[in-house]
Amino acid sequence: DNDKGGDPAAGLELMTGKKYHDEDIHKTNPGFWDFAVPIYGIYDTLTGGNQTSDDEVAKMLTKAFNNHEEVGAGTGKNQGPIGDHAWSVLGYDPATKTVTLRNPWGELGFDPAKFPSVKDLGNGNFTMSLAEFHKNYEYISIQNN
Repeated sequence: DNDKGGDPAAGLELMTGKKYHDEDIHKTNPGFWDFAVPIYGIYDTLTGGNQTSDDEVAKMLTKAFNNHEEVGAGTGKNQGPIGDHAWSVLGYDPATKTVTLRNPWGELGFDPAKFPSVKDLGNGNFTMSLAEFHKNYEYISIQNN
């Protein structure tokens, strides 16, 4: 009963027994804190300020894969290829700035025409540009080492 659908960290922990942490890469998604916190003048303290840059996301992914850490990604409600969904991040290529992902359903599950940089590799695997990944995913889950 520990299944928290849509949460890659929870799914990875269930499968591996290892602990993971989430990195919020899309801090500007509309939500309660985006509307309530500015009233109190502490938005930057609680959210870390503006959205994480593409370069910062690239550094997170590069570091995780260089350290042989497992990585997942999650979309928010009504966000990305499939909203409120967990994905496996299989790799990041800094030379081409592409992220390789896998839908755990074993199929693409969305219309790739809506995402210009998506290349369907079959069996739920696909690549996407770093910029498009960053735009469409809310957070990444990285294995704690």
